Amino acid sequence: MNGLQSLPQWQNDFHYPGSAMLGLLNAIQNIGLLVGLPFAPYISDGIGRRTAVLVGAAIMVCPHPITSSLTNRSMTIHEF
Repeated sequence: MNGLQSLPQWQNDFHYPGSAMLGLLNAIQNIGLLVGLPFAPYISDGIGRRTAVLVGAAIMVCPHPITSSLTNRSMTIHEF
């Protein structure tokens, strides 16, 4: 992510984000992880560890075609 921030095209497409927006863009994956963390042990106990890992991997892989096609910030989040 830090390498992308140095590209003029990225800066232009994301409307030259300030420090707060850069922090959010860098931290959003970890925020999602923290949201799911309290539920993970119960799901794993309920459906089994291997199935839980398979479902988690599918959740991580399936959105990649969508996110890789995003071209600017307005496609990902609304203006603050």
